[in-house]
Amino acid sequence: MIGSDRADELVGQTLAMPVAAGTPLSPSLIGPAASPVPGRAVTSLALPEGSFPSGLEAGQSVVLVAGPGGEPPAVDAAVWQMGAIVRSVSAFDGGALISLEFDAADRAGLSAARGTNPFLVAMIASLPNTEAGE
Repeated sequence: MIGSDRADELVGQTLAMPVAAGTPLSPSLIGPAASPVPGRAVTSLALPEGSFPSGLEAGQSVVLVAGPGGEPPAVDAAVWQMGAIVRSVSAFDGGALISLEFDAADRAGLSAARGTNPFLVAMIASLPNTEAGE
């Protein structure tokens, strides 16, 4: 941990990764950006309640889906989706700011979908292994 007596040394330095407010700093947190790694990208989305699972937390694998909203949803409408890893979830009244890490090749699709369609975050569930009596 870096003590408060060394705070002046930290002014102007770069954090190597996202750090929550109030987190004690250690030397490993200071330096060139450690993430995302080449070939990956990060985005944040402010999503309303109901468009992401309750209990969503960092580290979970999810699918980000964009498609036309409305009631009822159009059956033949185009839907865009990409896999992602949740980096952080910051709740606010009526929703949450969700930070996602994803394959950089999906940037163009994300940009095209942003602003034109509502987003939904869906959990990726693994099915239990039913072989050998499990």
